[in-house]
Amino acid sequence: MSEDGSFAEKIKAKIFRKTSNKIQGGGGTSTSKPSPREIIFTHEILKEIGPESPANHRLRTIRELGDIVQNKKLEDNAVEVLWMTIRDLIQSNKTTDSRQTAFNFLHSLIQGQLQSLGPLRHHFLLVIKNHAILEDLNWKLEIFKCLTESGKDLTYLEEEIGDFLLLLMSDVIQDGKHVLNFLNLLLNTIKYNAAYLDEEVVVELIRQTCVICAGTQSEDQLEMCIRVLDTVVCYSYLPSEGLYAFIECLCRTVNIEKFCQTSWMLMRKLLGTHLGHSGIFTMCKIMQDKEKHKDYTVVRGAVFFVGMALWGSRKLTNVKHTPGSVLPSFLKALGCNNSVVAYEVVLSLQRLVKKYGKEIQLLTWDTVLEILELLLEHVEVVPSKDKSLANNLHDIFTTVETLYELGQFNGSTSHFFSIIEKCTNSRSENSVLVLIQYHAQNIHPSRSDWIQNLFQLMEKYFRSEMRTAIRLKTLDLLSAVLSTNRHAHETDLIELVVLPQLSRIEADPDIDVRDATVQLLVDLIQGCNSHRCDELLVCLEKLIKRAMVLSTSSSPVAPNKDAVDLTHVQDESNLRDIHTAVTGLVAVFRTKLYKLPSIHACKVYELLCSHIKTHYTHGYLSRISVDIRLAVIRCFLELRADSSERVGLPDLHNNSKIRYSPYVYCAHRHSDDFSRSPRPSPRESPNIMTEGFMTLHASVVPFSETFSIYLNCLENEKDWDVLEILLEQLTHQLQNKTLILSAGSEIEALCSKICSMVSDRSLDPSKAYLDTPAKFTRSDYHGYLFPVLTALATYSNILTKNQQRELIRCLEFGLVSKCAKSCVTTLTVCMLEMTDSMMRQMPPLLGRLAQITATIAMATPMLEFLSNLIHVPKLYTNFVEDQYKSILAIALPYTNPFKYNHYTVSLAHHVIAMWFLKCRLPFRKDLVKFINKGLQNNVLRQFQESKSKSMTGGEDTTELHRSGSHSESMMKRPSRPHSLSVEKIPEDPTITDNEPTLQFHKELTETCIDTMARYTFSNCSANPSRSPLTEFLLSGGQSQMWLVGNKLVTITTSGSGNQSGKSSLCEKCLALCRHDNDSNNDEVFGNNGATLQNESFKSKKRHKSAAVISKSSVDVEPLRPRSSIDDIELHRQASVEETRCDLDHDTDHTDNILQLGLKKQDSSSAHICPCWCQGWAEISIQRPSGKVAWMMRFENDQLQTTSGIDFPLADISTLFLPSFNGDDDSIMGIIDSEQLGELEYDSIHEEYFPSMSSDTSAIDIPVLLEPKPQDEDAEKIGGKKSGHSPIRRYNSSPDLASSPEKATKESSFNLQHQVKIEGTDDKKPAAVQSLSEKQKPEKPKLVSQLSVDSASLSMTSSTEEDGTVVYRRKPRGYTLPSIPSAPVLKPAKDSGKGGFNPNFVFLQLYHSPYMNDKDKPVLLPQDDMMIQRGLRNLDRIPCYETHKIGVVYVGPGQAGNEMKILSNKYGSSRYMEFLQGLGQLIKLDMIDQSNVFLGGLDTQGSDGKFAYCWHDDITQVIFHVATLMPNKSSDVNCNAKKLHIGNDFVSIIYNESNEKYTPETIKCQFNYVNIVIQPLDNESNAVTVKVKEELCTMIDGSDTKIISDKSLAILVRQMALHANLASLILQRQQSNPKDPYASNWLERLRQIKRIHSKVIENEKDNSSSSDTVLRRQLSSRISGVEDFTSYV
Repeated sequence: MSEDGSFAEKIKAKIFRKTSNKIQGGGGTSTSKPSPREIIFTHEILKEIGPESPANHRLRTIRELGDIVQNKKLEDNAVEVLWMTIRDLIQSNKTTDSRQTAFNFLHSLIQGQLQSLGPLRHHFLLVIKNHAILEDLNWKLEIFKCLTESGKDLTYLEEEIGDFLLLLMSDVIQDGKHVLNFLNLLLNTIKYNAAYLDEEVVVELIRQTCVICAGTQSEDQLEMCIRVLDTVVCYSYLPSEGLYAFIECLCRTVNIEKFCQTSWMLMRKLLGTHLGHSGIFTMCKIMQDKEKHKDYTVVRGAVFFVGMALWGSRKLTNVKHTPGSVLPSFLKALGCNNSVVAYEVVLSLQRLVKKYGKEIQLLTWDTVLEILELLLEHVEVVPSKDKSLANNLHDIFTTVETLYELGQFNGSTSHFFSIIEKCTNSRSENSVLVLIQYHAQNIHPSRSDWIQNLFQLMEKYFRSEMRTAIRLKTLDLLSAVLSTNRHAHETDLIELVVLPQLSRIEADPDIDVRDATVQLLVDLIQGCNSHRCDELLVCLEKLIKRAMVLSTSSSPVAPNKDAVDLTHVQDESNLRDIHTAVTGLVAVFRTKLYKLPSIHACKVYELLCSHIKTHYTHGYLSRISVDIRLAVIRCFLELRADSSERVGLPDLHNNSKIRYSPYVYCAHRHSDDFSRSPRPSPRESPNIMTEGFMTLHASVVPFSETFSIYLNCLENEKDWDVLEILLEQLTHQLQNKTLILSAGSEIEALCSKICSMVSDRSLDPSKAYLDTPAKFTRSDYHGYLFPVLTALATYSNILTKNQQRELIRCLEFGLVSKCAKSCVTTLTVCMLEMTDSMMRQMPPLLGRLAQITATIAMATPMLEFLSNLIHVPKLYTNFVEDQYKSILAIALPYTNPFKYNHYTVSLAHHVIAMWFLKCRLPFRKDLVKFINKGLQNNVLRQFQESKSKSMTGGEDTTELHRSGSHSESMMKRPSRPHSLSVEKIPEDPTITDNEPTLQFHKELTETCIDTMARYTFSNCSANPSRSPLTEFLLSGGQSQMWLVGNKLVTITTSGSGNQSGKSSLCEKCLALCRHDNDSNNDEVFGNNGATLQNESFKSKKRHKSAAVISKSSVDVEPLRPRSSIDDIELHRQASVEETRCDLDHDTDHTDNILQLGLKKQDSSSAHICPCWCQGWAEISIQRPSGKVAWMMRFENDQLQTTSGIDFPLADISTLFLPSFNGDDDSIMGIIDSEQLGELEYDSIHEEYFPSMSSDTSAIDIPVLLEPKPQDEDAEKIGGKKSGHSPIRRYNSSPDLASSPEKATKESSFNLQHQVKIEGTDDKKPAAVQSLSEKQKPEKPKLVSQLSVDSASLSMTSSTEEDGTVVYRRKPRGYTLPSIPSAPVLKPAKDSGKGGFNPNFVFLQLYHSPYMNDKDKPVLLPQDDMMIQRGLRNLDRIPCYETHKIGVVYVGPGQAGNEMKILSNKYGSSRYMEFLQGLGQLIKLDMIDQSNVFLGGLDTQGSDGKFAYCWHDDITQVIFHVATLMPNKSSDVNCNAKKLHIGNDFVSIIYNESNEKYTPETIKCQFNYVNIVIQPLDNESNAVTVKVKEELCTMIDGSDTKIISDKSLAILVRQMALHANLASLILQRQQSNPKDPYASNWLERLRQIKRIHSKVIENEKDNSSSSDTVLRRQLSSRISGVEDFTSYV
């Protein structure tokens, strides 16, 4: 190394040594001055590298100079000098080392001095071109690469480059080691200098490149060859002479997976040039050239390129060759018999057919089919492990088949299917199916031997074929042929094809084929009406029996899930054809039921029944068997029978309509000769043409077999799905009594079985049945049984008494289960249907109901049960106090306003009020405490708790008061601890967010307590009615009205006229005396306009009862329709007649009475009438629950003057008798002293005189009258001269004798009448009590006593123990009460009228010296129009509930037609019976609208002459019956009827159209509820409630109730009342949510409060604000003395 280094330094020193010597070179000398940057070679260096220098030293020096000349710039001409000095070293005679050293130095010299070479580049190119030593090829390439900058720069080389490249390429190919290096240089040369290459050079270069490509296995070389070819296409011009070699090369390279895509892209470029068509042609020549067939890769590449270019995914658009022009070449290409080529042809055709198959024309398809046929032969001849060729070939077949199926195949179908026919075994199932479909076109009656062809087709592709789909297709073909030609060739086809091929189908191992065959047979049977149908049924029967035989090896059914036999599960797949057969038979039965011969339907019915019985015999548990039973039982459950016993099923097109068969009947158990003459005569059954026709064609389906299956299912079924569908649908079928009764005594067995299933305590449904829901409890299980019991309740006339009791016991048990709601609903039906059986069960049943927890779900059914029970008096006739408490205990929890909605609470209050009125009078006092406690716990305590929560929440309640309301003033008053009463409900001092709701429930409670206060000791009617005599006495008197709490107290005193003449009588009395009896009655007492009929009065029955308190004292019999005169009119006439008779009797003795009044006349009171019309006063109290009025007379004499003698009882008692103008509720009971027992007498005596010993608060002012018995006047008073006693007896007076004559005798005894005014406290009602007491015979005496209870003045409730009871019995022919409106008080001055001032009476009753502000009465001003308007509005609110219900009849074929429905003038007989049960028929023009609620009906005839109404103690209902309203020619759409019915909230729809009724039929806005009655056979009905969405939360419309005709009206009426109450509540919530509706009592209470608030506001506005008044009020409060003049 050190030696080499020193040598190099020496060389450098010689080179860079500055000298002036000139470099000699070449042929001359140079004397130029060197540049300081240039390297200067000395002569010494040139000498050392020259030939003269030793070889080793020379080579060494050249090597050292290589780096210098490569990296340093040489002086001018230095390159030439240096090259000339060493060029001898490259000669062939030199050693390899010398040549390589010289080439290396030349490479370095050119590389370092390239920019300054100039023309020397051409010289150097010639040097390497002419250097023919192959060993130095590498240096030649490197020098060429350096000389041309890797082929990019050919400056000075253009002329020689082509020849040089060809020469060099030849050497490279020959050498074979530097191909890649050369190809890279060639690529750059062509790419950057293609213009300098001649066409011949390019052609030769392409050929040489293809040679390299064909001869190499190197992927790198192949890649470079492709790149070179690509460069030629892209940067040069490809001559046509090189096209063949070019394409052939690509056809080879495309077979190499790595270069396939590259080759295809290069081919796309080539074909995209002007040589595109030539390229396609060239490839076709390659495919057709047999010589090329030896090289299959080229042929395969040509096929690939042509296919891709013409119809590939990226086909060339500039190439316009059609597939038909190249496909023959494909056919030639297959001549090479190579699988690779064949596969490529298949792929190419596959792309062609899939993409452009529908565009290929006939000639092209011929070539394609030839190719496909040749390919198919190749596949069969040349087997291959690789199935790709065959698979793709068959895929082409499939594509062609698809085109054929779509109608897009344009080729020869016969040619194509002939090819498919050759390979059916290899073809897919779908292909064969298409082939079969093609052959099916030739199976037609127009073709000869078409049936034989069909048989052969079945033989080949059904019996000989093993593939299921093909066999099924063949069956489809057979089915299609049958359906098309059965009308003409059915018999031939069945005999020649169907039976030979399918008669042994039960032995076929393929379950799918068996299943399809069964379906074919079923379809064939459905339309077959010939005798061949029986043979086909035999085929199905054999199949069923075969399957059943195979399954009988399994063990019987196990009692639980763990013991289920697995054999059934294993054989389940084999039951599928049986399922198809059975379900098919069900469909056949549905079809054959309406066809002849009807025996086929009966045969199918027998097969189904037999099959299901076999199921239970063998205990099948598989899923398929369950589905079979479900299908059959569903069909049987849909069976119905009409009144003619024709069997029917739901219409397939309209499931809601039943279609009855004219040929098939059910056998009724009452038809003894049914088997001999099963059908009624043609007159009875118009659908049967003649009796002979009926006998020949009619058949009987024994429904008892079906019922036997039902019982078998209930007994042995272990799958819950089957049992569930049976229990759910059986309830609907039980509605069809004609069908059910045809089963004979099975209905009794069914009832017993269901009851035993309920009572079976050992049964665990979750273990006893399969597939039960998760957590299936016994209560859930019973929930499916109770609806069946509900439906069985309508068969009460069939069931025995023991079965009825067992059924009721089961329902009673269900009250403690989750099914309590449905049980209560069922008991409601049983209550109406099985009244006798329910009587004994009712007390324990009520006890059980009282134990049920009150829930939201139970609220409505429970209250409806109690509400319906009221209208079955037979059930509670023997109730004692505990039973009434049980009923109230059931209803009271539903008054909780925080748990239940408005409707529930309102209905609960209604039920409580009704039952309070229904209980006996002696029980009511204790029941008041019971109800008060219940209301306290369920209502008031809830308010208090709500108040406590609000107060503890820290809210400031001082700013939450409502302004301008009555409740505000009430809240400001301090509350006192006292017992619960109407006025003592604690007001909530806080106004919460739901204050209107809270206020609503508190007011509702007030009305409840007010009702109890009114009726606790009396059954008086809701409205008093003044008698004509009372009107006479009070005419011209004074009247004042006060507000005492929530009561309006009106006191009217009798007027006093001036004396007239010498008689000292007033003008009124004198006028009374001057007229005879008849004219007197007309002028003084008035005529009520009714015709008097003495016969009606005399014919009235009297009821006698020995007991003072009758158990039926509150019973009200329902209204009964009269044929001629309705009950209301009859009673009105009778009452008027009785009144007239009484008045006639009284006026006969008027003169004597008046003379008695003149005996003690005082002259000091000449201006006051001294006669008997003086001193009378009427006290009338209006409460929320009604009105009550008393007539009283002052017994005190006036100061200084007296009014004269008092009057006998016969005249005074007339004032206290009930009015006889139709208001029977006002009749008071009278005690019969003769009939009174000793113990009863002592009891009444003790009640009558409690104040004598213990209570000293009563102020009794007795006035004794001792008339002489011998006096004629006394005889008249005693009633001996009159045919009628002034004290009259009615049904409501159980203590009086039944005859008027006995009453006359009884009137001779002196009776004590006591009018005791209770409840003068605004918390208690007043009660009028009448007691009789026997007088001593030696001193008969009549005592008239007025007793004012002073305890009431102190406002305590202790008078409850002191009050005596008013006894009353309502008449049997109970009619609507007369309810006159209270007279409007007209402002008038008291000074202009005579008589006592009403203030005097009021102060005696209500004043207390220590009365506080809260208890102070409020005097109503008579001149305030607002107050008077409020009073009139109060009178407009009835004291009873009013409802208006629409009734619509829907006749046959009228469903959905509003106009036809409303146009009906009459309905069926059952409809008329239903109307008569709804209520009483009244004549509208004879009804006083002030007494009877008509719901807007016109009494002048525009709405008809008659209407139906109904009422009880607190309710009046008017029914807007569409059929009773007239049809008008000017009103075609019946808008007049719709005016009433469309505005009713509830409508009753009596639907006899046998179609479903939709609420949208009658279009209206307010019809919230439709109660649809569907009349059923055997006097039963289905009642369904259709409710609008708004009312769904209040009324449950999901259940359908089955009820008999006899109980229908009661049930529907109660449902309508409940629904109307809910509708009223909803309507009020929508219109005025602040004042919810609950009852008219509540509305009256609110109106009274409004009047009170208005009066308080007026007083505040009119009060003076002066200090004097304030001081006076302050001193009054301090002193504790109340100024009573402030409210009088």
